[in-house]
Amino acid sequence: ELGLQARVVLPGRVSAMEYDSWLARGKLAVQLRDLSKGESSAAIADCLSYGVPVVASDVGAARELPSKAISLVPREIPSEELAGVVTRMLNDPEMLYPMSMVGIEHAALNSFAEVASELLKKVGLAGFS
Repeated sequence: ELGLQARVVLPGRVSAMEYDSWLARGKLAVQLRDLSKGESSAAIADCLSYGVPVVASDVGAARELPSKAISLVPREIPSEELAGVVTRMLNDPEMLYPMSMVGIEHAALNSFAEVASELLKKVGLAGFS
């Protein structure tokens, strides 16, 4: 109805290089989940590390991410309401830029290397890598 067919791409499975390319030029990501089995989303983590703000379902580990980096929506949000959230965000660069910066900072402070180093310190194995 909005005439966005030429602007919306659902690429399916892509190579790692193409995935990085999509992330590098992304303005906003949307990840909707019906439930969580306790896992964290690698896709959300990737988006945050690239500075791509995220709209995600309010389930599981997404709830633990900084609220200034991610916009949580109800699990069963109606499509019209979700479209409104996405539209408002895309039309508000003053909202997206700070989300992008918080996401990058959060990803840097919580990289695998940082978390592994902290864990090793806590179990008395500091200095090992």
